[in-house]
Amino acid sequence: MGVIDSLSNKGVKFNISISNKIGRFSNKNVYVRYSRELDPFKFSNYTHTLYFVCQQLEDQNCLVHPGSKEVLYWENKGFMTQKFFEHDISTPKTFLITNSNQSDTIDLSYPFLIKEEHSAGSDGLHKISCKEDLNDFLRESTYFSRNKFLIAQELLNMRRDLRIILVGDKVVHHYWRINRSDQWRPTASSYGNDIEFGSFPEQWREFIIEQFKRLNITTGAFDIAWRDDDLSTTPLILEVSPNYQPNPAVDLSKIKYPYREYKNRLQFSNSYDDNFVDIVFEIVNEQINYLLSSRKNN
Repeated sequence: MGVIDSLSNKGVKFNISISNKIGRFSNKNVYVRYSRELDPFKFSNYTHTLYFVCQQLEDQNCLVHPGSKEVLYWENKGFMTQKFFEHDISTPKTFLITNSNQSDTIDLSYPFLIKEEHSAGSDGLHKISCKEDLNDFLRESTYFSRNKFLIAQELLNMRRDLRIILVGDKVVHHYWRINRSDQWRPTASSYGNDIEFGSFPEQWREFIIEQFKRLNITTGAFDIAWRDDDLSTTPLILEVSPNYQPNPAVDLSKIKYPYREYKNRLQFSNSYDDNFVDIVFEIVNEQINYLLSSRKNN
């Protein structure tokens, strides 16, 4: 709906197709939306369907958003990590584990994290506290039946990270996710963490944009942290995803409960859902502006 709204407001003519008959499209500009519930192929990694569709459209001389190379980043931490290595992205110390090399390649101090390759949010995230934990984890044979790679990564001493959404070379939305406890845990609000808006680290804006541009993707969300939460140190990119759900900004001083409760409350004004739709439409409009500008320049 955000795409339809943006194109309509700009007076751009478009057609809507609800079909898997993609062979009839050639030399078109195509904006692809996809639902895993409607996946006709049922690949073990459902994003392969979206990749297949986008690649076929590109072979038919269509300009596709998202592009097939962007789709590969979607919930594929193995591919993402390889690209981080290739483009020298600033990231915590990280190793790719395969079923053959397993722990032989890991050179990390305990505790560290292991991330499953095809996962989202905090699913598939495991804290490894000692050698016994690692051995027990690797003895679980089903991990490599689901993943070509596992990702072992340095566990930073941090209690906050910064979610930044970028379109082209522009930061369009950001917020902090803050763990108020003394113990490490994932920073998603579902784990009891707080959300804060504002206070962007301006000294790192150009650095962050440059890191994003190296990946050659149109839009994405960066999760960024700093060692010891020290903003004078170099930002470390934890992950990137071309598909994301933003948290809309609200004036937290006007609500008497944490943001995580605000997300789940039934309200008839200033509701999370209403604000969520607004910010999604705003970000999609930025995407369309960027795509139309890129098409014009090319």
